[in-house]
Amino acid sequence: VIGGAFLTLWFVRKAQIFFLFFVCVAGLVLGGVRVELASSEIPSSFAHLYDTSISLEGEVVSAPDIRETNQRITVEIKNNEARTRVLVVAPTYPSVRYGERIRVEGVIERPEPFDVSEGRAFAYDKHLQKDGIFAIVPNGNVEVVSKRAGAVSHTLGFFSDIKTTGLSALSQA
Repeated sequence: VIGGAFLTLWFVRKAQIFFLFFVCVAGLVLGGVRVELASSEIPSSFAHLYDTSISLEGEVVSAPDIRETNQRITVEIKNNEARTRVLVVAPTYPSVRYGERIRVEGVIERPEPFDVSEGRAFAYDKHLQKDGIFAIVPNGNVEVVSKRAGAVSHTLGFFSDIKTTGLSALSQA
């Protein structure tokens, strides 16, 4: 009886190990596929905008990163069927929220790697690229064009507002 219980546990545990191994390998494969499918360049319909003064409208697609002197806003802009994301660094006022439609004015630039210390470089362009961001507007002016529209935008915006409120409370504590 004890031997049978031991053998049963041995095979069950072995099955769990194989299952865990399979899940890990599947995760690695899916991650690799995602990296290969992700775009590594700005769509051609937006490439001509680099180093020009722009006025574009787009939707805020993530909670703004509010800093002491500015806010960093990820905006998705569309041109016919093509779409891309732009990181806008703007003053803290007017405040914008997830899901709002905003107008951005400023000079659109390519993100560049920069030195951090002792000759090491931070690949800022690759860091932003992982989120689908291929351009920045370093000194942008923003204007809220319209509030959130649609149930999904309202729901995700609600959770984003809770997160922002919680982070604000933590920073004041």
